[in-house]
Amino acid sequence: MAGGAGWAQAGFVKYVEPREKAFTALVPQGWQTEGGIVRRGPDVAGAVNATEAKVDFTIKSDATGTMMARWLPDIMFIDLRGQAIEGMFAPGSQCNGCVVLPRLGGVNYLVKVILPRAHPGAQNVKVLGSARIPEVEKGFDQLRAMLQIPLPLTYEAQLVAGEYTEVGRQFRQILFTVIEDYIKTGVGLWKSRSTVIFRAHRILNETRVYMVR
Repeated sequence: MAGGAGWAQAGFVKYVEPREKAFTALVPQGWQTEGGIVRRGPDVAGAVNATEAKVDFTIKSDATGTMMARWLPDIMFIDLRGQAIEGMFAPGSQCNGCVVLPRLGGVNYLVKVILPRAHPGAQNVKVLGSARIPEVEKGFDQLRAMLQIPLPLTYEAQLVAGEYTEVGRQFRQILFTVIEDYIKTGVGLWKSRSTVIFRAHRILNETRVYMVR
């Protein structure tokens, strides 16, 4: 296997999700882990987002997250623009069991919502590039068909690369999400799925993290 020697030197160890034993992960030896499966009440993000277990899991090389990866929960949103009740619900509030937020598209969602949430101290944020991934979109649509979900859903898979400064240190960040859009149903719903982010200090080499169920 190519690069086998490098893998041996990395020293991966098996990690088992502690709360429900829901997944395992290969984590670099000595790295820290946080979170896992979470179950949140309807007061946190609405009743719709409280109906299933979610993943909020982080692995990091040290306490400050010099290198880190984080898997974030899937969230159902509702876009109230153009509706009679639009002015009654501010972004971030709850309506019909969902979090109120206008449709942003994958890039804006990652840059304007996920990055500030994951790294509230980030400054001088710069987007280096983005790419849409049609193969992932096709895979999600095939899964929808396999599960016989009759709704006319559309998918947008986006990958964004950026950089920023946090506490005087420069970081490079990779962010990924899939936006599942219910726009054709006329109900204003959209959902973020499979959101994951990776970062490393700019002076460090690439690190590899493998997660398996």
